[in-house]
Amino acid sequence: MDIQQRIQPRMQRLLRTLHALAKLGTWIWPLCTVGMWFGLEYIPFSQLQRMAGWENPGAGAALIVHHAPFHITWTVKLVGALVSLLPAALEGLFLHSWTQLLGLYRQGRIFEDENVECFERMGRWMLLLSAFDIFLSRPLYSVALTLSNPPGHRTLTIGLSSEDVPTLAFGAGLLVIGWVMREGCRLRREADLVV
Repeated sequence: MDIQQRIQPRMQRLLRTLHALAKLGTWIWPLCTVGMWFGLEYIPFSQLQRMAGWENPGAGAALIVHHAPFHITWTVKLVGALVSLLPAALEGLFLHSWTQLLGLYRQGRIFEDENVECFERMGRWMLLLSAFDIFLSRPLYSVALTLSNPPGHRTLTIGLSSEDVPTLAFGAGLLVIGWVMREGCRLRREADLVV
């Protein structure tokens, strides 16, 4: 019996739904990441503080001038949207790889080299996103949010937070899963040759 036919119908429906959501998310999530900047007036002040790194700046907070007010202008929105293009692109690439993996699962292709490549790509995108979050997001977002403030009232925030750890761990975990699956695929090929 073909592996495609052995997958339970309920699992097929779930995979179809997840695949459709992932395809949709591949485009909507990055657009929301960038588009969020054009609705800054509607974001709670506490969330703006978190983006700027003012709440819980974490270990290694190097420079926080003071908590200047936010003056939301179109310049702030445009610069913020430009700054968020890189993480939005990384999120889109991650979701694209996730969509490909779900597509392979829908075809009944479970332990194949293509699956391994999807896991490795997703791990790399997550590690790059984590690096952006750790080294660039707080400084760039804090500068973007206070860009329209008068001189002396702008902020630069640098720091590492515990919020950065899950993305880093997730990316590393996906790379480990890819490595384990690659070894499993190699062992399966060797076993097939022996038989």
